[in-house]
Amino acid sequence: MAAFKLKLVAWKARDIIPVKIETVKRRVDACYRRFMIAGITGIRQEIKGQIVNCIQDAQSSQAKAVRLIGADDMDKGDMKNALIRAKEASTSGLVRGVHI
Repeated sequence: MAAFKLKLVAWKARDIIPVKIETVKRRVDACYRRFMIAGITGIRQEIKGQIVNCIQDAQSSQAKAVRLIGADDMDKGDMKNALIRAKEASTSGLVRGVHI
């Protein structure tokens, strides 16, 4: 009789197990998404910092600017305009506030 009761309880609970499995899957998926978002956010901040540093380096040295943008093919006027635009963008917050 006890074996029959166990089978009856298990039969009644048969729908609960898939629901619990689905709940665990959703929780794991949510944790995975949070983990990935945290990683992507860290990468985004690192890239953003590197971009700002590259622009500041280019503003401080024409030789560095030439290496960064392959500007060795540019004439002096084009180089000057590119550096002015980069400086204006960085000082106006277009680069620092950019969301990559």
